[in-house]
Amino acid sequence: MYTRNIIIKNLDDAKSIVNIANKYKNLSIKISKDDYSIDAHSIMGVISMGVLNSEFSGAISLNVDGDVPEDFKKDIENYVVNESL
Repeated sequence: MYTRNIIIKNLDDAKSIVNIANKYKNLSIKISKDDYSIDAHSIMGVISMGVLNSEFSGAISLNVDGDVPEDFKKDIENYVVNESL
């Protein structure tokens, strides 16, 4: 399992995360906050998490099952936040 905390600041970030996920359709990629988890391949799912709400703050968890290609890790690194957050 590959897990990182990420931040989605705006709609462009949300679209980018979904586009990255869709490059890796064979991976099970989930985004979760508290008890809510969605498929990162879905723009509606990402938006439904409330990450674009002005009252939303903090990092969310990105989880990938199985072997994660190094290319995926490089693609997602701009959204990864310090693990101590």
